[in-house]
Order: sequence, then structure tokens, then C-alpha cells
Amino acid sequence: MRVGMRRMPWWGKSGACALLVLALGAAAAWSSSEAQADDYSVTVVYFYPSDQEPNREYIAQIDGTMAGIQGWYGTQVGSTFSVDPVQVIRGQRNTANYGQGGEIWGAVLRELGYYCGTGIHVIFVHPSIPFTGGGSCDPTYESGSGGGTTMFMEGHAIGILAHELGHAFALPHPQGCGTTTEPTYCGDTVMWGWWGYPNVGLLDLKVAPEKQTLASSPFFSVPMEGGPDGTPDSTTDGTGDEPDTVAPTVNIVSPSDGARVKGRWLKVRAEGSDNVRVAEMELYIDSQLVFSTTGANLDYRWDMRGTARGSSLTVTVNARDEAGNSSAVQLTVSR
Repeated sequence: MRVGMRRMPWWGKSGACALLVLALGAAAAWSSSEAQADDYSVTVVYFYPSDQEPNREYIAQIDGTMAGIQGWYGTQVGSTFSVDPVQVIRGQRNTANYGQGGEIWGAVLRELGYYCGTGIHVIFVHPSIPFTGGGSCDPTYESGSGGGTTMFMEGHAIGILAHELGHAFALPHPQGCGTTTEPTYCGDTVMWGWWGYPNVGLLDLKVAPEKQTLASSPFFSVPMEGGPDGTPDSTTDGTGDEPDTVAPTVNIVSPSDGARVKGRWLKVRAEGSDNVRVAEMELYIDSQLVFSTTGANLDYRWDMRGTARGSSLTVTVNARDEAGNSSAVQLTVSR
């Protein structure tokens, strides 16, 4: 759904990355590997082209942005949605090969394997990708459906993201908004007056039952009264007395060392474990970082179309804990 872009602060003028919001409403969300049935959570991706490097500061900003929107929706509805750990995904092309304007989001989505109806995704795109517009998925706005896309550029309002997520959760624009006889309530909801975020709300009217719709949505299953998860201090061994000096361990579940990959995809699954907590898992193909995710589980598909038959690839998975300890496991596969 294309929305007007009013210039408003987002992450400030320095270091802000572009953002493609792909809000695709459906009963199942799509992971980086395959559809996950009954997974009612929002997938968040930081996508960067092959000729650039990921900025670690962006990941912390992304986490903070999504947490803020979760809290805002929770205040409005009484419950909120869950967000999967941020996935950092390296593109297959360099910056220039993603095209211009509206070509870009289509190119990114095809590469990731996302399409309308495959869940709800928010894609933060490296600032080198020059997107200058917005697009949509032609949502039907029925229960369990919805959708919308937009690309955030530096300085644009985070209210646009809150607005597009509302579409993904099956909320339409309220009736009459944008007409010459626009109702007064239009400016009171993020589904129209997004530029007022976070000082706007959601409607609870017969003609616009926004709060009621979300309260009954399977995505809104996280109670607002939830507290800390009890994770120990990541800089200690869990007792609070000594520094954590124990490195995580890594197990590559698949593929096996020496395996021959048939078909388009190299599917990599790995698990990490630690005496306190695994903070991040990273996947390297021939020494290039292609994917990372927070938490102890890694599940990713690498496109093998650019790999010549008869050649081999080195697969490395690295696990890191909150204290900075890390360890890696490496294997080789052939095409």
C-alpha cells in the first residue's frame, strides 16, 4: 500500500539504513529455509548486497525499533506480536545489479524466496541499495490476510512501518479517510494518521474495529504483563561471580562433511550450545559471511546456481556468546 512520505526523524541522519517493509499477512510465516506451519511471528531480515559488509550497529537499531513497535501495539491492544531473531542475509548480487526504484524490492524478494501470502516479513536493506518508492501486495484485508510493502529511507518516519504492519495484521484504511468529507477519527489512528506515531492510537469503532480485530488475531498472543526471561548475565558463568571464559560448541546437523549437493540449494542446519547462552550463529561460504542469526539455531539455504559443477565449497559455522567467546566448525561439500 503506497503511503505519503512525510520527512520525519527515524534513526537520525547518520547510520540509518534503507528499509523494505514486506508485510505479508498469512496464517504461516516463512523462514529463510521453508514454510513453518502455525508460526505466528514476524520475520525480520537485514539484507545487504555482496559487495558490501553488514553494519553491526544496524542490528541493535533494528532490535530496538521492533521492540518499540511491539510495545506500542501492546499498549493499544493489551497483547502484542512476537518477533523472530534478526536474520542477517548476504545477497547474491552486488549493489548495481538490484536495479532502481520499484525494481529493487522485487529483486530482493525473489532472491529471498518471499512472496505474497507467505507470512509477515520486515526487511531492512543496506543503505547502498537505492530504493526511491513503495509497492504493495494487493491485500484483501480479510481475517488472517492483509499485506503491504514500503521502503524506508534515511529520515523517514517509523510510523510508516507501524502502519504497514497494521495492514499485515488485516487492518485496512478506515472508511472515508482521504475524501473531502474525511471523518475526524482518521487522524486518531496509525492506519491513516501514521505521521503522528507514537502519539496516535488504534480505533475501537463499529466502522473501524481495529483493536478488536487485533485482539482476536493469532499473531497477538504475547501478553503485555510478560517480564524478563530469566536469562543469566551473559558476562558471567551464570553465578554472577566469575567472568565467562567458556566458548560455545557448534554442531553442523547438515550437510555432512564431503557431501555432494544435488539441486539448487545447499541446506545448512547447525546448533550451538554454551554454558550461559549462545548469542549469535554465523555461516561462512568460502570465508565469506553469508548469513547470521541471533540465538543458538541456524537454518539457511545457499543458492548453488553460481557454483560450477565439480567444484567444492568450504562451509564454516561460527557460534559466539554474549561474553565474546567463539568457536567454529568447518566442512567441505562438492557440487
